[in-house]
Amino acid sequence: MGCGLLHLVGASLICVAGCDWHELEPPDETDFDRELSYGMGPLGHFDLSIEQCTDIIHRNPQDPRAYYGRALTYGHQGQHALAVDDFTRSLELAPDDALSFNGRGVAYFLLERYTEAIADFTSSVRLVPSDAESHYGRGLCHGRKGNLEQAIQDFQQAIDLNPDLSRAYYAIEQHKRDQARQKTSREGDSR
Repeated sequence: MGCGLLHLVGASLICVAGCDWHELEPPDETDFDRELSYGMGPLGHFDLSIEQCTDIIHRNPQDPRAYYGRALTYGHQGQHALAVDDFTRSLELAPDDALSFNGRGVAYFLLERYTEAIADFTSSVRLVPSDAESHYGRGLCHGRKGNLEQAIQDFQQAIDLNPDLSRAYYAIEQHKRDQARQKTSREGDSR
């Protein structure tokens, strides 16, 4: 489940190509189309990916994976509001899908809607407590809101779950420096 969707924050959602889609959905006649469309976004074929996902949605509007795939592609294109809409539809159809909560959390983060992002990352953590990326994403949001202690706790949890998550180490150090600056500033203001 930990596909690392937060790579969108830094560069892209290319890591989605490594996910095992067959574990996420039962096979049916649209598997080939789904795999094709899900694979197009990471390869830069955004229009084709959106077209393929939209075609799947027209054939089966109850398919949460098609909305999820299209949302990922919208995210690649920087169309984060459209990504939120499709992640939301995916969650309406599959309310326990941690990947969709994580993806929507990323989109909300990029839209600077940190409270909603925190809620989605928290839902993802509730569903998959071992997902280091969701802890990391929630930490980023807390940091943007100025909740530095909570951010550091989330980054530490991400590291505890995935010691190879190097960006979490950097984030902890950065937030500790920010805490020290805040403390110094408050002490200066009280004089």
